[in-house]
Amino acid sequence: MQSSVVSLLPDPSDCVEQGVLSRLEDITKIAKESGAETIAITMTCADGTVVDCWYCNKDVYTLIGAMEALKQRFIDSKIEFS
Repeated sequence: MQSSVVSLLPDPSDCVEQGVLSRLEDITKIAKESGAETIAITMTCADGTVVDCWYCNKDVYTLIGAMEALKQRFIDSKIEFS
């Protein structure tokens, strides 16, 4: 199985909103080109609202595994362990 990774790190020249929109544009392009079958999104808004959505048209464990891998990559990139 081949996976595509959309960078977790926005371009430093992007403002926060533009960084979010840019990541959404990237993932939308990949979804259109690859025939995406599952997606999970979590978003936090400036007012503190947390929004999530998902669609799974494949084995649910595939999506759970992808979310766990993303979680670990995110933790590794944001938290330094001593």
